[in-house]
Amino acid sequence: LIPFAILPIFLSLERIPQVLLRASDDLGASGLQTFLRITLPLSLPGVASAASFVFVLAIGDFLTPQMVGGISGFTFGRILYSQFGTAYNWPFGAALSVALAVVVIAAILIGERFGRNPGTSV
Repeated sequence: LIPFAILPIFLSLERIPQVLLRASDDLGASGLQTFLRITLPLSLPGVASAASFVFVLAIGDFLTPQMVGGISGFTFGRILYSQFGTAYNWPFGAALSVALAVVVIAAILIGERFGRNPGTSV
């Protein structure tokens, strides 16, 4: 899932105007100050979208870990699959599904909050 994380971060870093970085250097800022005050805040939308992509794809992935890691691995998707498919414990599987949906919605809302462009409201 690394490409899903690298691409949005790369695109957000690429969109940072070089004029801001040169101005920071001309005003005497150190590399750390430039990173903390210019690069990091302007790249947060890309980081938030990368985290959202990777989280949503990883939380629902149950087939790949089973194929690659064998049957001893522990993922939330495999637990849901076993509750519905193997154990026929539909009430517990439904409760786990609702808990997973709440966690995913919370993660999306947090990502939306940090993924906004600086200077925009609402």
